[in-house]
Amino acid sequence: MMIDPSVKKLMEGSNPENPRFESRYSLVIAAAKRAREICKTGVSFTECKDGKPVTVAVNEIAENKISFKKKSNKTDNMSMDMILNMYLEEDMSSSK
Repeated sequence: MMIDPSVKKLMEGSNPENPRFESRYSLVIAAAKRAREICKTGVSFTECKDGKPVTVAVNEIAENKISFKKKSNKTDNMSMDMILNMYLEEDMSSSK
């Protein structure tokens, strides 16, 4: 069975050098969140033969009709030493 749009196209977006999603998991989460929004509001930004929310969400992603913000982790900008010190301080304060 052929899936349209392909997962590869969805992952890459319009620029294969700079993919929109880091993993298939993040793509699935984004599509699921958008599908829930479509169910709640009934608002979609694309026309689709199949009106199922997940299908509409995937088509919106493929057509770049919606954008996503990547959540940054608190530890992204921290060095490994800083992270270890943070955990050590937590352990020391909880043992008192």
